[in-house]
Amino acid sequence: MKKMVIAVLVLGLVSSYLWFENSHVKNESQALQQELEQVQDEEREYEYHEEAGEVAERFLESYFNYEGQPVREDVEPYAVTNVLDDLQFQEPEMEYEDMEPVRSTVDNINVYFGESTDDMQEVVILFDNVIEVEGTESTTFSILEMDVSLEDGAWQVQEFVFQQLG
Repeated sequence: MKKMVIAVLVLGLVSSYLWFENSHVKNESQALQQELEQVQDEEREYEYHEEAGEVAERFLESYFNYEGQPVREDVEPYAVTNVLDDLQFQEPEMEYEDMEPVRSTVDNINVYFGESTDDMQEVVILFDNVIEVEGTESTTFSILEMDVSLEDGAWQVQEFVFQQLG
């Protein structure tokens, strides 16, 4: 009988210890779960749509890489109609008729992502716009800020602000 009492006491102590450890592990698990949820919330805050950035970069390259003048058909897949209407697709009036066509290229392209929603992404692109006229090259640091939105399964530039510095 003494052995039975000792066995019950030992079993009770072991059970109490395991119950205490289980509640401790459960509390740790809940704390880690809360931390994970907080990190996931912070990540959602900084989500961005990489496809929108790719479209913004293609828009930039299709409009600013040209000889003579930009080609509307090259830019159309990347922008809505009102944006296309705001762009200049005609060669500027030349002072001299025997001048070579203007050549424009882009260099040092850096794409940055701003705020986003499920179907909208702010994109800012910093780049050098290299213009060549009659063999003389000039480079201007440029900034293109865009709102790129998802419409009918395709990302397109909805609005833009263009600035050149220097």
